[in-house]
Parts: sequence; C-alpha cells; structure tokens
Amino acid sequence: MVGLAAVTGALVASAPTSGAAPADTGTADLFCLVQPGETTRCAPTQAEMLDMAPAASHVLNLWEHPNYEGFHLEVWNPNGDCTPESDFSPPDAAANIPLLNGQRWVSSVRKIDTGHCNWVLVGPQGNRSVEVENDWPRLGTLGDGWDNRAARVLVD
Repeated sequence: MVGLAAVTGALVASAPTSGAAPADTGTADLFCLVQPGETTRCAPTQAEMLDMAPAASHVLNLWEHPNYEGFHLEVWNPNGDCTPESDFSPPDAAANIPLLNGQRWVSSVRKIDTGHCNWVLVGPQGNRSVEVENDWPRLGTLGDGWDNRAARVLVD
C-alpha cells in the first residue's frame, strides 16, 4: 500500500497511452481508492488495491493530458457502487489527487462505473466544478476551465 505522501513524491510521468481511452482496467500507472476523509490510499497494481478493498468498484480514470493520454490513475470506490441519489451532501467518497512532478495534472476524465456515480472536481481553494455524469476528454472546456486545476475528486 502506498500513502498519499509517498505517491506525491514518487510519481513520474510515463509514456503517453494511445489516443483512445482504454475501456478495460489494469493498465493504469497507479490505482487509488476514494474514501471519506482526507486520506487517499494508492497501490502500484490493481491486485494490491483490491487487497485493500475487495468490494471496490472502478469509477473513474484520470489522465495527465487531454484525450486520455499520458500518466493514468484509476479511481476506485472501496464501498462498491455509488448510491442512487447524486446530491454530494455528503459525497459517497472523495480522494485527494496526488501531485505529478510537483504539479496539478488532470486534463481528462473517463467515467467507468456504469451505475450511479457522478463526479465533481474540487480546486485547491475548495471551489467545485459542475457535476458531471459522463466522460470529459478536455477539462479545459469544463465550466471556467479545469485543466490542471483539480486537487480532489468527489464521487456520488
């Protein structure tokens, strides 16, 4: 298991992935659990992450570059599927997004969960993006522009 502090200091950019977002799991550079509170638990492999939370449900993929390219992080909800309502008060789960090379880095998001999980990005000052139900290949076009701004992701 890798803690957020270790992840923040250890992440390095990887070779870009193909232009199309992979639909399957297991190909990410890092696997993280969203959960209540401020702690984000990450692992270098899907198997290690599932050891931490066997009932986890894969909800989102985050990419370094627009159109699903570059460093890739899988986000999993340790409690399984999200609840049917989507009011974010409180969210079903939340995760700090680790820095990549000391910088905010998320530029595209792919929703994996086919259930009820919607997502919201949170900036360093606590401001929130609009609630999103689907993929978003260029975060620069989300609201007032979320490219490389997200500090946290909420799912509900």
